[in-house]
Amino acid sequence: TEDVFSFNWSGTQRVAHLREKTVGILGFGEIAAELARLLQPWRTRTLYSKRQRYPESVEQDLAIAYRSPEALIAESDIVVSLLPYSEEMDTWLNAERIATMKRGAYLCHAGSGSVIDEAAVADAIRSGQLAGCAFDTYEWEPIPVDNALLTLAREDSAANIFLTPHIGSCGDSTLSGYGQFYANTVNALLGKPIEGVVAPPR
Repeated sequence: TEDVFSFNWSGTQRVAHLREKTVGILGFGEIAAELARLLQPWRTRTLYSKRQRYPESVEQDLAIAYRSPEALIAESDIVVSLLPYSEEMDTWLNAERIATMKRGAYLCHAGSGSVIDEAAVADAIRSGQLAGCAFDTYEWEPIPVDNALLTLAREDSAANIFLTPHIGSCGDSTLSGYGQFYANTVNALLGKPIEGVVAPPR
């Protein structure tokens, strides 16, 4: 009613609040700037790390504070990785660095796949070091069936893992044109023939 509201009426467990959390963004370009703007109504404390610090006027406009990568991952409740790949960044976010994150922190990754050790993330979720993760990019794409995160998600339905196939940004499939990517998934679920099957070589 207008006087009585039900909180978490669906009974969802392990739901965390975003409001007033510390969100750290690794790799700060145009996408990160838009994310920082979207976070402002949630009154988050938003940290960022990039090779060259922005002028103070930009930091004020985006309500962001600069940190070194190591300080950022240690302070943040939610770490968002938008890092590009380079040779020196290969599996940069490894088990040793994940261990310096807040216990119970979350990791969201939409940067280059190979900058994060995915097996180390899965181990951190198993141990409770991380409360969960969301990935849209992976070291190998399409994601292999034996990927550590995918394996953990299959083994433990309570594991807080959200995986999207590097098209996490698409909206309404009727408008974006991405609906065709899911056609065969729907066909398989409905027991219909799969389109575009390539016969194995003989």
